[in-house]
Amino acid sequence: MIMQSMFVFLELLDIPTIGSMSKDKKLFLNLINISHLKQIDELIQSNDGKLFLVSKNVIQMMHLLKKKYGVFKWLKPEVDSVGDQILINSNEVKVIYHFSASVTSEYRKNLKKYIDQVICYFLQK
Repeated sequence: MIMQSMFVFLELLDIPTIGSMSKDKKLFLNLINISHLKQIDELIQSNDGKLFLVSKNVIQMMHLLKKKYGVFKWLKPEVDSVGDQILINSNEVKVIYHFSASVTSEYRKNLKKYIDQVICYFLQK
């Protein structure tokens, strides 16, 4: 039996990239595929019991894309800082530091504990 993935790392672009979207916001916005954003939106609003780990920069960009394209209507304005989270049906969106960022080992340990708790919860279902 193949276990469905419980964790999702969001990529707002549907093409491979390198670098940071914050370095060239205009180029990033030109590469946006609205259909891809709608797929992300549908996935988040599904009832699949997934944990979406989203970096602070991505959640901030999602706020901008919400205004520009009318997607992510569930995204509340106050969800914009590391540690913020929102429940959508049985899914959770949690704002984290980007893994390539310089984060402390304490932060990584706490994130691991949180992920372990989520895994235990799903395994008990």
